[in-house]
Amino acid sequence: MEPTESLIEGIGDELLWTFLSLFVIFLLSVWYLFCTDSRRTENVHPEQEEVVERVREQLRDNQQQQEEEEEVNEDYDPDNAELPQCPVCLGPITYLAETNCGHRFCAQCILMYWRTDRWPRACRCPVCRREVNILLTLPQLETNERYRDLTNLMSYIYDIPTLLRYLLRDLFSVHGLICIHRLHILAVLVLLLLYLFIPFDLLPESAIGLIGLIDDGLVLLTVIIYVTLLYRSYVTNRAIN
Repeated sequence: MEPTESLIEGIGDELLWTFLSLFVIFLLSVWYLFCTDSRRTENVHPEQEEVVERVREQLRDNQQQQEEEEEVNEDYDPDNAELPQCPVCLGPITYLAETNCGHRFCAQCILMYWRTDRWPRACRCPVCRREVNILLTLPQLETNERYRDLTNLMSYIYDIPTLLRYLLRDLFSVHGLICIHRLHILAVLVLLLLYLFIPFDLLPESAIGLIGLIDDGLVLLTVIIYVTLLYRSYVTNRAIN
């Protein structure tokens, strides 16, 4: 009985299907990040309740400004969807601002929270207490210069879901990333796909089996971190300029 020929010469069908399954899982993960429902309610961390309560008192003392912001919030609704609730003021979010850890607040609330407790540089998120080193806002994606700070590798990895979601939104929008940055990121992604699909590999799957997928996974993780770092640098420089 003649042996069955593999779909790609030199690569076993079981390895090919394993890789395709992982690739599909990756695409589904990216789709999930891009389509994550923003209508979520976050609770303030118990250790930050005192500071948040002081912010709420200041917001209540400025009722006129709050009413003006509610009018702006009603005018801005690009997706015709309800905005999520701000964990600080407990009302609909006005001038939506999202931290690097993925929690959303009113832009005024998160800035007032930062000023109220007199943080020396970057404050801690009222919900999860992670350091806020980048602040993304809608509709114009900006970075507050006060939050620019060096972070370690794990912090960059934790920030990937939030930054990747904004990156995908800007990458395929008319008024998003400028052409040169868009081409740079697309070129990196194309090279990644070529590396993953070409039969020549640092650790060939045909020779060492599933262990050969390790280098593909490391390359994939490295490229994702690199692309999000490019995007972080882009939004930071755009805010300064």
